[in-house]
Amino acid sequence: MADEAASAAEAFTRLSTKINASIRQAAERARLLPYSNGGKGPERIFEDFLKGKPIAEARLQALAEGLRPALSLLFDRSELVA
Repeated sequence: MADEAASAAEAFTRLSTKINASIRQAAERARLLPYSNGGKGPERIFEDFLKGKPIAEARLQALAEGLRPALSLLFDRSELVA
């Protein structure tokens, strides 16, 4: 699993580095598209990707280093009753 995570981390970093300039350009151009005043601008999807990129890279790197996040599940009583 660590090898797969290391490969994923490397592939994600390589790919996102190559498309960074294109993503920024797409965000700039998307600002020119019409959209309703009440909604988020169409460039938001590209900006969100750029903001989330470091988080995704850090998580993939942690997995590659063998760190596993702790998981917890919360159930509501109504989910347990048939």
